Parts: sequence; structure tokens; C-alpha cells
Amino acid sequence: QGVYVINLMARPNQQIDGNALMRALTNNGFHFGDMDIFHHHQTPAGQGQVLFSLINMVKPGTFNPKEMTGFSTPGVSIFMQLPRPGMAKNQFNLMVQTAENLAEELDALLFDVERSPVSPDYLAHCREQLRDYDSQAQ
Repeated sequence: QGVYVINLMARPNQQIDGNALMRALTNNGFHFGDMDIFHHHQTPAGQGQVLFSLINMVKPGTFNPKEMTGFSTPGVSIFMQLPRPGMAKNQFNLMVQTAENLAEELDALLFDVERSPVSPDYLAHCREQLRDYDSQAQ
């Protein structure tokens, strides 16, 4: 526990194009940073704490922004680590919304941590866990 993941995968027999990925990440507030992966911070300018991050599904999971032309990947993983109690559910909802935006822009599909299609039940289960976690802040 403690890490929530949504996988964004290309449609069968396709790849996510590097240039399209870079555009979509920029449009959705990601900044390249620590560990050679992309991060979504509290502010659009990339300031404040990291809310969630994005890694390449292909090992070692990193990116080189200078080589996105000619780059492609079968998918990426968006993940968040539990913040202090009180903010987790909101942070998760923002991550889900961002994942949905990326999927739409990239014509990709969303999968859960077990690589099953993201379902309303899965999201409700995560939100319930996070609501319980957030209640510790009271």
C-alpha cells in the first residue's frame, strides 16, 4: 500500500509516439525532473510538492526529453505516493482526471495496477481507501 498507479497503454499493436507524449505531458502540467521522469507539482509552473509522477513502462522507466523524436513506448505509468492525511483523495482525483486527459489526447487506454481496464469499481475502491486514510487527519 501507499502507492496508487494508473497505467496508460497504447491500443493493441500500436505505440505511444514520443513527440505526442511530450506535447500531452506539457499540456497537462508535467515537468521533467528528478530520476529522469516526469512530475506533476502543486503549481502549473512546477513548484511545490510533487503530486504524482509518470514513468516509462519500458525498463529502466526513464525518459530523455531531447530524444522524444523517434521515441515510442507501449505505455507509461502514472503513480502517486500517499501524501499526508487530508489531501490523498483530492490528489488521486486529480491524477485520474489527468490520466483520462492523457488517454484522450494520445488515443490510449487506461489500466489499473493489475493491467485490467480501469473500472468505476476500481476507482471507487481506491477513493474509499483514500477517504479512510484522509480521515486520520481529523
